[in-house]
Amino acid sequence: MEDFITVEQAGFRKGRSTCDQVLVLTTFVENGFQQNLKSAIFLDLSAAYDSVWHTGLFLKLSKVLPHWLVESITLFLSNRWFRAHMGDKCSFWRHQKNGLPQGSVLSPCLYCVYINDLPSTRFRKFIYADDICLATQDRTFTVLEDTLSEDLDKVAVFLSKWHF
Repeated sequence: MEDFITVEQAGFRKGRSTCDQVLVLTTFVENGFQQNLKSAIFLDLSAAYDSVWHTGLFLKLSKVLPHWLVESITLFLSNRWFRAHMGDKCSFWRHQKNGLPQGSVLSPCLYCVYINDLPSTRFRKFIYADDICLATQDRTFTVLEDTLSEDLDKVAVFLSKWHF
């Protein structure tokens, strides 16, 4: 999967870390500041792992993995049930229709595949797992706002299409 995941994603990848993204983003902002440019916007996808739509994930996986492996992952994610415990009380069992299992070593990789096809934008993306920084720079806030609004609209359409 390493060759398939976009270079903008640093989360859960061999030889990549949060520090890499922080360093690159800091350099980007500092260089802009020295040129008197305004910059940056951040997105945090709340409950991102819990929001992964299984049908969409299977579709994306089928484009990059052999059929037998997609079927194995389908079995791994299918027929999951959960309930909540609070003190000595328990909720009813509920079927988990979407989301990735917390704590599974496979979940971060599956999540990276799921968001790998974020749309092309004019701004630069810095991604670490489910934290996304969308950054652009310009001399005026008006141009900056127009660029970010246009690009955020593209991202919003993507997120809506894939059930985030």
